[in-house]
Amino acid sequence: MTTLDTRIRSRRLMERLGAELVGAPLVAGILILGTALLVGAVATFGSGDINASGWESAAQVARWYAGGVGVYATAVFLPLFVTHGYTRREYTAQVPFFLIAFALAFSLSMTIGYVLEGLIYDWLGWEQGLTNQHIYGTPDEYGLVLLEFVTVGAVWSGVGAALGGAFYRRPALGMVLVPVGIVMIALVELAAGPGYAGPLTAVTGLPVLSDIFGTPTASVAVAVSVASFLAALALMWVIVKDVPIRTKKS
Repeated sequence: MTTLDTRIRSRRLMERLGAELVGAPLVAGILILGTALLVGAVATFGSGDINASGWESAAQVARWYAGGVGVYATAVFLPLFVTHGYTRREYTAQVPFFLIAFALAFSLSMTIGYVLEGLIYDWLGWEQGLTNQHIYGTPDEYGLVLLEFVTVGAVWSGVGAALGGAFYRRPALGMVLVPVGIVMIALVELAAGPGYAGPLTAVTGLPVLSDIFGTPTASVAVAVSVASFLAALALMWVIVKDVPIRTKKS
């Protein structure tokens, strides 16, 4: 195969993967609508005074979507592309770029959610307060909001890719590696904001870990995110580099 052929195949692969990035704004749109309806219901049937960001809570759900994208990349897309003529090496070489592009799209979509919420809250005279710690102090520090969601989105999707490949290869292997994935995610959540509320709180809420990280900062969050993301990619490669591809029996 010539260098030109390789480049063409690589470009086509990235184009096909890139088409999946549209899911990030679509999911964000659904979350925005759901959050607006929920906050509206609280304002209508509750006290009527809103002083906390509903989008901050919606971001907890969005994280699991990011993890699901990673799982899909190896548990579904990898077998699909291999059965259509691509090698495991060709596909996995593109996965990091896809996950980074997804993290950027994810971050932009989540930041837009804060922007829209801020406009609505200002119009209604509500306070867009935060209940958890972040590397940003207020929802309108959009540069830091973007950075936090890039760090979080990259690790969640990277860990998802490693676990997706593990479960595809052997469900028992996936179960064994779940705690490893939890640690990777918990570290970036602690670095980006120890106040994360969700199923991982049992880990991120451990006093010893909270004391180590302390107040979240952008530099620590980026460093931890890069380390965890690279570790997840390395784990994914080890798992899927020679994974048997299951085919449907006729």
